Amino acid sequence: MGLPNQPADPLRYTGHCAGKVLLVTRGGPFFIHPESDAGHGISIDTLAEVDRPRFPICGYDLYILPAGLFIALPPELRPWPAIAYGEGFDAAPAFEAGAMDYLRSRWPTEELYARAAKLLRPKFSFRGARAVLDGGILALAQPGAETPRHLALSPEDARILGILAAAKGCMVPCHVLMGEGFSRKALSMRISRLRRALNEFAPDLGECIAGCDGSYVFLP
Repeated sequence: MGLPNQPADPLRYTGHCAGKVLLVTRGGPFFIHPESDAGHGISIDTLAEVDRPRFPICGYDLYILPAGLFIALPPELRPWPAIAYGEGFDAAPAFEAGAMDYLRSRWPTEELYARAAKLLRPKFSFRGARAVLDGGILALAQPGAETPRHLALSPEDARILGILAAAKGCMVPCHVLMGEGFSRKALSMRISRLRRALNEFAPDLGECIAGCDGSYVFLP
């Protein structure tokens, strides 16, 4: 006897590109077979640590780098969002330094893609509804809904909301959200516009973004 048919998840992955990742390796070239992507739509570039230019390196949605390097960088130069990797004893210091996830050494490539996809496609709940940010599109599915509602965000707004949502209630410093060429005033104005857009999409959703002492947090 077969299992009853389950309704399709309205927030299932639709197959479009989830993001661009920079993997900083400890030594020489590191080859990642594209078939390991397993449908996540993630593009990964690699760069040897010995050849790296001075951070911040811009143009990527996620950074994966050795824990020792991430911890040693000054806070204002640490790339975000970031996954650190290394031995088990470096995990706690890496998280304290702001890493959003950690890979233990000798990780399989499939795990790298899975953890990257989780951060690049953050999910959250809001008043009983489920939401996911995927490729600049915020989808919100009410309980029992067959199709979610969608809000198209600008690349910068999607980046800001994505970092805040992936941080899962942790305070995110302004310099992480500002990106290249942004001032605090410009960031404040952009977040105000983002709040208005979110409130129009779902009442009070924008109020979940709060600022305090030079940092922002998302608390849906």
